[in-house]
Amino acid sequence: MTTPDNLTPILKAILKDAEDLLKDDGRPVGHVSYQPGNTVSWDDCEDCRQGGQLWIRLISLVPQPAGGSQPCGPLANQVRAALGVVRCVHGVTDEGFPSPEELTGDATQITEDAFSLQNALVNYDWPSQFVGVKTVNIESGLPLGPQGFCAGFEWTFAFKMLR
Repeated sequence: MTTPDNLTPILKAILKDAEDLLKDDGRPVGHVSYQPGNTVSWDDCEDCRQGGQLWIRLISLVPQPAGGSQPCGPLANQVRAALGVVRCVHGVTDEGFPSPEELTGDATQITEDAFSLQNALVNYDWPSQFVGVKTVNIESGLPLGPQGFCAGFEWTFAFKMLR
């Protein structure tokens, strides 16, 4: 018997909420995706006209008994995931180093993005009717980069979900 994938719809909905929040805050992104694999390729960051790249990714699934230390019965999964964004930032060019004002503007944009993504996680309407979400833990937020002319922010979060 195949277990239904109740996780993908949740992650896609969180991603959509984050995309809408960034758009509402006047900072839309051009590339939005549910990323496979262990890391995210920043392929769409360098086209600054598109606004950057937003993603959600699965970090890990850890099976565990659904109710305490019961050795049998339906399993739950401890889910760890990440929600992040990268955008263009100023860097060293043939014309020299970025100005303090340009660097401050880049840092401010990343901080604003960080709080928008955190709001998407905090305000998401966790679907308890089919997912046993007991607690949602926003674990940490980390700046990303700079790498080339790209930098951003990613939040990791965890929750327990019934299979």
